[in-house]
Amino acid sequence: MFQLSTHPYPPSMTTSSPYRNFTQKHKFGYFFINLMSNRVLAHGVRAVFPVSFESVVNVVRGYDSASNIYFTVLDKSPRTAVALGQKFYFRTSHYLCCMTLVIERGSETEVRIIAHSGLKLSALTDYGASANYALDVLDHLSKSLGVNPRDVVEVDYMDVTKSQLLE
Repeated sequence: MFQLSTHPYPPSMTTSSPYRNFTQKHKFGYFFINLMSNRVLAHGVRAVFPVSFESVVNVVRGYDSASNIYFTVLDKSPRTAVALGQKFYFRTSHYLCCMTLVIERGSETEVRIIAHSGLKLSALTDYGASANYALDVLDHLSKSLGVNPRDVVEVDYMDVTKSQLLE
């Protein structure tokens, strides 16, 4: 008969685990492993396009890699669009996810792009796939709009502590 356990982890991952014994003996190792395992590999990009909000929204909506999962324009001021897309990268053997925010700034439009692999930082690398994905969306916007963005900011190994760098 199958019996459900109420414990979130199997016993091998708790008290009797060799991993746990290692981390108890080596406090720095425990700290380092926890620090690494809580971060994801992500890349953020912020740019300003000297074109109208509608122009950027139309390009993002029409680009599958940027909006094949979700797209909406919020009824707020300043006008804001949110897009979510995903794309498969062979170099990671995973789908990567990309969120694009489009924010109206008068006659210009600000774009924030965050791409991530969902892989933990302990995987050490996503072979540059998240950076490539974010820059691919930015490049597609630039080519489709026929203008170069200005004030481009890139944030590698993006996490919540670096959010203010995209503002």
